[in-house]
Amino acid sequence: MTDKQIKNLILTGEGYHIEFKQALDKSLIDEVCAFANSSGGTILMGVVCQPPKYGQN
Repeated sequence: MTDKQIKNLILTGEGYHIEFKQALDKSLIDEVCAFANSSGGTILMGVVCQPPKYGQN
């Protein structure tokens, strides 16, 4: 995966097939199992999910 592809995934945000994980913990194992039991997905390590900031320019 290229840097550009990773940046595009981050800009897209989390969703059904994309998950961000800041650190290695139990929630990572849960997500891997969930993706394995569904149609798969991408987990990006070291990325912090920040909620959108409404009303700011």
